[in-house]
Amino acid sequence: MQELGVNVRKGEHGSLVVYANSVTKTEANHLRSGVEYMTINSGYANRCDYESTIQCTLPCMTNFTTHLWEKRGLAFAVVMGVFCLITIPMGVIRPLWYDELAARWLAEATSIGEFVDRINTGVEPTPPLYLLVQYLSVHLFGAPDWTGRLPSMLGYAASLTFLYLFVARRLAAIGGAIAMAIMMLTGTLYYAQEGRPYGMVFGCAALAMWAWQEYIEQERPRYAALCGVALFAAASLHYYSVLLSVPFGLAEVLRIWKSRRLDWKMVLVTAAPGIALLVHLPIIRMILSSQSNPEFAWAKPTLAFPAKFWLRALEPTVFVFVAVAVLILYLWRSRTVDPAEPKTSSFSLPDAELALLIGFVLIPIAGTIFAKVVTNAIAPRYIFSTMLGFSALLAHVLMRAVPAGRSWIFLILLAAVAGNGLLDIRWSMRDSLPGQLEIPVVTGEPALPVVVDDYLLYAQLGRYASPELLSRLVYLTDLERLKRYTSAGQMEMITVIGVKKGQLRGQSGYLTPFLESNSRFLLFEPLRAEQNESWLSHDLLDRGVGLKLIAIQGGGRWYLVERK
Repeated sequence: MQELGVNVRKGEHGSLVVYANSVTKTEANHLRSGVEYMTINSGYANRCDYESTIQCTLPCMTNFTTHLWEKRGLAFAVVMGVFCLITIPMGVIRPLWYDELAARWLAEATSIGEFVDRINTGVEPTPPLYLLVQYLSVHLFGAPDWTGRLPSMLGYAASLTFLYLFVARRLAAIGGAIAMAIMMLTGTLYYAQEGRPYGMVFGCAALAMWAWQEYIEQERPRYAALCGVALFAAASLHYYSVLLSVPFGLAEVLRIWKSRRLDWKMVLVTAAPGIALLVHLPIIRMILSSQSNPEFAWAKPTLAFPAKFWLRALEPTVFVFVAVAVLILYLWRSRTVDPAEPKTSSFSLPDAELALLIGFVLIPIAGTIFAKVVTNAIAPRYIFSTMLGFSALLAHVLMRAVPAGRSWIFLILLAAVAGNGLLDIRWSMRDSLPGQLEIPVVTGEPALPVVVDDYLLYAQLGRYASPELLSRLVYLTDLERLKRYTSAGQMEMITVIGVKKGQLRGQSGYLTPFLESNSRFLLFEPLRAEQNESWLSHDLLDRGVGLKLIAIQGGGRWYLVERK
């Protein structure tokens, strides 16, 4: 080591030259060290944390060659470009689905007073902050469906940006881009194209991660405040974001244990999601009191939920990760060892940061406990913010396993993201049933009622159907028989409530009175693989009512129903 001046040292290892400042240790945090280095032959700067300058200087030296996409944020720009090419068409093409329609009904209120009145109906239990953001978006940018999805797109883009900054601090540009690609492959990308709060929750959670990291590095109060605001906002967008206290709490417990001091600023930051939940408690009680059956939960928690969550999140990309594993194995077996190359990995992850990422991965378990004890309901989308920590952690694993193969890993993941996106766009172009549905002509019966028993289809037809179809549209329900054949009881109840309160257009009724007053009508059953069979066709057959198939059109079957 050669001293060049105050707190500046020069280290050489082979052809590599490193300039580093000496370790800074303060009484406020005697475990914290700030060592900066610049690799002259690699052309980029980075930062790492070690206990001493000697530990940092030699292991941090690498003989990596710099690829084009590692310079000046090009890797970040490429991934963000792919994200925009996938998300924008999807957000424009896909019709709104049930939950989006409920939020859209609120957002299309003509005044703030009407907006508040619609919230008080309890039809949409989403926290008011997201509904207000969507209301502003719709009224600023107009009526098209994508205006309700714009906040989610921007929120998800923010999540990718701050995830990149968080990871690139340790793994340079290519590592941050790899984390972004992993995030987009784990099922979260769908929520960038949906008018629901999850995309914005991801953005707030990633911002909190980055601000937390900046505070740990610099101990500036403004970053602690930013982290707290981001966590408070996340819980104000979706109540299950209170679980973000788990990773940040775990990281702070480790920091307290190692430093033997309590950082009150970060204690308050960790409590921010819980504080947000307490602030919203009166609204939660109001919504529960307005529901006809608040005890019913369509997604009850089970002990197997964490395992099912991970299977659902990772199953679509299993072949991608297999390809990456094969690449790692190949590079590992064919590697050549340079005697001058340091044997220690060049990528260091501080203990508190590792605890933060592990805490994110543990959110599904914490969510199951929370649901068992408090809410009696949980769905995978409620806790998908766990994928931020998973993506960062997996990026570290991959870069440590074969740092020389990082370019191939990045290209494989990026190709998988683009391929999945193209397939999703193709399927979205087919999923335009509500706007294409045409009523078959029945000789001698020009205006038969058109009956549907699928809550999602009815909600979509209420927005997209032609005036003729809408004037003849009837939604039938029978809760007891519905529960006998399917498991969609709560959605059925919500649909009935929506019709009565003017959220959905068309007519609604119960099966038995409708059959008594209508001897003939048309029945449309959509062919959707992810949905259960129609309870109505089963029930009609049980009653001895005749069903005659007259057309297969628009992704479904048309029946002429005649009471014998």
